[in-house]
Amino acid sequence: MSADTNNQQQPKPHRRFYNKWLYSLGLVVLSCAYIFLLSDSNISRHRLLNRETKKLEHEIAKVENLTKNDYTYEEISKNPKRLEQYVRENMNMQRPEEDVFVIEYK
Repeated sequence: MSADTNNQQQPKPHRRFYNKWLYSLGLVVLSCAYIFLLSDSNISRHRLLNRETKKLEHEIAKVENLTKNDYTYEEISKNPKRLEQYVRENMNMQRPEEDVFVIEYK
């Protein structure tokens, strides 16, 4: 009778390994769930911040374009005369029948 009770009370070595592995896996799953879903820096927050970053980078590019050329992207894309003027001034392009002189100051 004492041999049967000893076998029932102590788990077998392979069961102990299985239980430790299962607890470890559960801890990892819960940690990942907390980090990616519940914490302050979760996935949806990162997506929102990435969108805002792209929007701000686009606005910075617009402002840099304004300060360099005095033309906005909308003006250049909608008005062919502005586009031609922009290309002539910044890329030194010309029509076949004209000469272009570039004067550089030191």
